Amino acid sequence: MERPCFFLYRRDAPFKPKEYKRHIVVFNLFRKDAVRLVFLKGVLVDDGATGILQGDHADGRRLASFSSIKEVNKNKKTLQRLVKELLQLLQKG
Repeated sequence: MERPCFFLYRRDAPFKPKEYKRHIVVFNLFRKDAVRLVFLKGVLVDDGATGILQGDHADGRRLASFSSIKEVNKNKKTLQRLVKELLQLLQKG
């Protein structure tokens, strides 16, 4: 199953896509009534007191699961902030 994945692309810096060093988030559609966002470098950002990011994976992944658009909208600002922070970190590295 193909999963949509978003990653940072810069023309000035070649990279090996299979190393997944610039990947930001992968959509994991594991159930019909839910979506899981896999932040591959989620350990690098702090979701504050929201508790959106779950898991303590050795490879640095953190997961955010939602079962309704209402949940997504409720956490929209936090999700935007997390993505922006990850983009800033990945641009430095």
